[in-house]
Amino acid sequence: QNTMRDAIVAGLTLNIFNKHSDRVRMANIAQTVNVLQSVALTDGADMLLTPTYYVFKMYKDHQNNTLLGSYLTSKEYEADHRLYPQLLESASMDENGVITATVVNTSETESAAFKTQIADYAVKSVKAEILTGASHAYNSFETKDSVKTRSFDAFTVSGDGFETEIPACSVVKFTVSHE
Repeated sequence: QNTMRDAIVAGLTLNIFNKHSDRVRMANIAQTVNVLQSVALTDGADMLLTPTYYVFKMYKDHQNNTLLGSYLTSKEYEADHRLYPQLLESASMDENGVITATVVNTSETESAAFKTQIADYAVKSVKAEILTGASHAYNSFETKDSVKTRSFDAFTVSGDGFETEIPACSVVKFTVSHE
């Protein structure tokens, strides 16, 4: 079953692809229905959307935008004798100057606070949506909406950015508009 953990992997992968868009010209999900990493599952005429679907929907706003240089300093944790960052992000800007920033919190148990600062940019408004849940949470035909995006407003806007704390095991998309 496609779980929130799969959504985290999808978010990490899409952030990496976006951050290396100078080399990655195109990436596709090979299987979309009733297979591993599906975006939808069907049972006859019945259908449900998976956590991976919601990540792909969140990330579509990066498409055809200009990549922005971005980085987050976050805690690191060890797994398999290697260090991994708790947070991974990517950011892009559309032709109207609207910034889309996506952040993945890979920790199953720890939230992560961070502060953004956007160079040469006066922030007018920030909107956000989040996909979060226990790492093994999933949608089933009995409970189709267990894992889905919802509005996220746990941030404070400043003149040149915002501060927030995102929950463990989450993918968050911020949409930032300027004056």
